[in-house]
Amino acid sequence: MRLAFILYFFCFFSHATTCMISEKQMSDWKIEYSNLFDVNKKLDQGSYRIIVTIPKEIKDEKFDNVAIFKGSLENPNFFATLKPFEDEGVTKVWFTAQSSVNEIYYLNFGYGESCGISVTLTISVD
Repeated sequence: MRLAFILYFFCFFSHATTCMISEKQMSDWKIEYSNLFDVNKKLDQGSYRIIVTIPKEIKDEKFDNVAIFKGSLENPNFFATLKPFEDEGVTKVWFTAQSSVNEIYYLNFGYGESCGISVTLTISVD
């Protein structure tokens, strides 16, 4: 009886977490939605301050998360999530980068839950 009770709850609390998005779909989203993001690079005492203004939603999908990759998307040498903040009613994220090093960063923005919209911006620091 206990096993049946445990299996009963397991069935109700399980859900799929796999989401496969093709490279073509990612490219299409980048082309279609990258103009909604405003990237501002400002040089300040030897380093860049990069501030990105982001939309609160895309196609009725609410902003969910943002991650930063350094190096490459396939094999990054640095990865972290960024915490968005509100500035005068506008949602933004920011990070800093040294100006003396030519590096490429990728910001990946997620909208909606599970298999929502994903937009990747490429930011070069040179």
